[in-house]
Amino acid sequence: MQKAIVFGLCGLLLGLGLGFWGANRLNKNVAEDAPLVGANIDPATVGLTGQNPADIQELLDQAAAKPQDFVTQMKTGDLYAQIGRFNEAIEYYKRGVELKPNDYLANLVLANAYFDGKQFENAAKHYAKVLELKDDDLNARSDYGATFVERPEPDLDKALAEFAKVLEKDPNHTAALYYSAIANHRKEQKDKAFEFLAKLDGTTADPQLKQRLREILEGKAATQ
Repeated sequence: MQKAIVFGLCGLLLGLGLGFWGANRLNKNVAEDAPLVGANIDPATVGLTGQNPADIQELLDQAAAKPQDFVTQMKTGDLYAQIGRFNEAIEYYKRGVELKPNDYLANLVLANAYFDGKQFENAAKHYAKVLELKDDDLNARSDYGATFVERPEPDLDKALAEFAKVLEKDPNHTAALYYSAIANHRKEQKDKAFEFLAKLDGTTADPQLKQRLREILEGKAATQ
């Protein structure tokens, strides 16, 4: 899923990717308790190669000192999101949204962080806000639908309705096709699930993604 690029950190624009198909997908391999800065911390160890630790610390200090500064709060959220510490990212993004509740990008990155932090109900609330502000954002609508698949108590019919809206406008939308197959698979609508796989096969989507979906539908994947 392609996501908006917002709020540069120290001159670096951070692309926040939701899910594993994002062109700018976040690095999920960093431990949640990875330190941000410290006397003996190499920025490369926390995914911030090229960033000056002093600049990072200054940003953190500014965020604490200027809670009403929208841009600083969002930049700090980007910092934490880049290294996969979504709980901290969420807190700073929430501050930004509180300052500008109708800001499209702020709601989008907050929704993304909630999704990547597996807080799917909260993600859905902010994707809904994004769609209220920009109804034609197909990626956000697909992500919104995906929250109904991924949550502990799924609503697969709701999810499929959202994916159908996306596919009506973009029949080759990768995420909508993928999740439509998954939702139908979980509803035990196997023929429909394989129909969506066939449609995905006809697109330029990542071959590994197609293979992963095939393994899920054929019951060969370790997790489904």
